[in-house]
Amino acid sequence: MGDLTGMHRRRVRPGPVVAVDPRLYARQMRWWRRHAGVRVRSTVAAAAVVALALVIAMLVGWWLLRRALVNASLDAVAARSDDVVAAVRQDGAVDFDLDRQPVYGEVVQVLDDTGQVVAAAPRAAARLTLTTARPAPGRSVAFRLASLTKAHPDEPYVFLARGVRDGATGRDVVVVVGRNVAGLTQTLGTVGELGLVGVPGLVLVTGAVTYRFTGRSLVPVEEMRRQVQTITSRRLDERLPVPAVRDEIGRLAETMNDMLATLQAAQQAQRRFVADAGHELRSPLAVIATSVEVARTEEEDGTDRARLLDDVAEETARMGRLVEGLLLLARADEHGLRAAAQDVDLDDLLETEARRLRTAGVADVAVRTEPVRVVGDPDRLAQVLRNLTDNAQRHASARIALFLRREGGEACVRVEDDGPGIAPSDRERVFERFVRLDASRQRRSGGSGLGLAIVREIVVGHGGTIRILDTDLGGACAEVRLPLPTLPELTAQPPEIPAQPPEGSSR
Repeated sequence: MGDLTGMHRRRVRPGPVVAVDPRLYARQMRWWRRHAGVRVRSTVAAAAVVALALVIAMLVGWWLLRRALVNASLDAVAARSDDVVAAVRQDGAVDFDLDRQPVYGEVVQVLDDTGQVVAAAPRAAARLTLTTARPAPGRSVAFRLASLTKAHPDEPYVFLARGVRDGATGRDVVVVVGRNVAGLTQTLGTVGELGLVGVPGLVLVTGAVTYRFTGRSLVPVEEMRRQVQTITSRRLDERLPVPAVRDEIGRLAETMNDMLATLQAAQQAQRRFVADAGHELRSPLAVIATSVEVARTEEEDGTDRARLLDDVAEETARMGRLVEGLLLLARADEHGLRAAAQDVDLDDLLETEARRLRTAGVADVAVRTEPVRVVGDPDRLAQVLRNLTDNAQRHASARIALFLRREGGEACVRVEDDGPGIAPSDRERVFERFVRLDASRQRRSGGSGLGLAIVREIVVGHGGTIRILDTDLGGACAEVRLPLPTLPELTAQPPEIPAQPPEGSSR
């Protein structure tokens, strides 16, 4: 039927193609990513989504409203046309009184087969012929006119022309019924204007509300930022404010507080480590310095020079062991101890330690081992067993027991002694650095306090675990568990053995 608003379709000629500089676009995007924060991005995203949704809803609603109004107008025209056609078919067009029920904005014409107006309502409609279409009886044609008169150019009409046989004359006539649809056009225009005004307004309101509430949501984040800016290495004891609502921001604050607590604990441990290391190194250095001063005055007081040299050598060796342990722990703190991938027979290492203990004067050394092979660094694993056996020798009264066996997919090593043992509350603390229990406070008998700490770092570096347990001997038991290597699956097929040896071969 055409466009009821009177607007005709026009062919749009393509305009000139505008080239976009990709470098300019890239710079603009970089600027946007750098300067547009969460608040601005959230506002723009919310406004864009709402604008798109409103535009789509307005277009769909406008189309549905237009369709409903057009269908309503066509139904009214068809109903009026049915009445006129029925009257003409029964009484004829000449005797039919069209002015009997006048309707505002409605036009009715009856045209004969020559195109002359036989009847019309209102009377002014008889001055012009509305259509040249001549549908046969039972046929209909719909059409549209932008206006009926030049005085009212903005009043479009929709028409329905139907062919019918005149009941009085028997001739074929055309019944034309039309209705003014200017109200429809005005309604659609009003709806479009409201959409053009309402959509930007709703988009602005949505953007303002989103900007406002996003800003309020980010207030705790800004407070956290200002608080973090004031925290330095000297003020790691401070904590971030945690919002009352346990949302994502609240969980972020709790996580950052946990991180600060971890950093504070690490800083305190580092400071204790440095202080303890300095304290431990000061003792052998003092002994060496004293021995040197005494050696200088040897001729005056008759001091034994050999004994002084032995003291210096002993303290130098002790200081060397301490420095080596400190360097090992420093490497472990930096990137962990990386175990070398070599086959190591733990039973051989344990038998070697047992012989060393017997040579050192420990008469009662019980050893029960079975062949166990692991993958690791032989020197480091030997150091583990050496530190554990030295610790057992230092605290044992008379007996030491060494055990090695397989348990599942692990190698289990136990070093037991009949000494005073370790209280359950101290069994985890003994693996800390520079920790010596009350029974071993003397440095010459109790060591530097790094032995078990080094043992744990090496064992963990090999993927194992270490713990202190009770023992039937009455003292302490250090249990080390290391993972056993997994055997590779045999996927290759064994070669076939020929029935007869090839020529030239020998058995």
